[in-house]
Amino acid sequence: MSANPADGSQADTDATAQAATTPTGTNSSPQAGQSDDLSPAQLRAELADARKEAAKFRTQLRGFEKTEADRKAAELSEVEKRDARIRELEDHAAQSQQRTRQYALRDAVEQAVNKEQLALTAPLGDVLRLLDADAIEWDDNGAPKHVGALVKALVADRPYLVGRRGSVDGGAGGGQVAGNMNDLLRGMIRR
Repeated sequence: MSANPADGSQADTDATAQAATTPTGTNSSPQAGQSDDLSPAQLRAELADARKEAAKFRTQLRGFEKTEADRKAAELSEVEKRDARIRELEDHAAQSQQRTRQYALRDAVEQAVNKEQLALTAPLGDVLRLLDADAIEWDDNGAPKHVGALVKALVADRPYLVGRRGSVDGGAGGGQVAGNMNDLLRGMIRR
């Protein structure tokens, strides 16, 4: 409402309604010590002051709400940064664990090959790739279990991976010159 003299009857009605709803014995005026008999002009002036004060408080409240929202957004940003860093570290740990397992598996396969005295004709990396990764079991310390049995099964399934122990070329049969395929096959059967 504005402080327009034409609106005087409305302000008087509002003041009368407020006085009627105020419990007896209390002062309806915002300033203590004043009498309840205020003129309409004084009521309008007090109403305008109350509105200005309320507007100031609403502005302050909006400022506080914005500051709090900004603080929460900054806090969420920190939480998101922490979460991203945690995910990054977990990925790094998983990659490190995977590399450690690969090295442990390579070592275990080498030990199994040496224990069984196998003469590999294929590189160790090929043997590792041919092993059934799903069949490899791991103990609590991260070491592969039963690798010897897996290597034996692989060699039984793919005998071309190993040659005869003690031959110069590992049993690959290299260095022979055959005239034709039949001579080559006969030579392999005689061995």
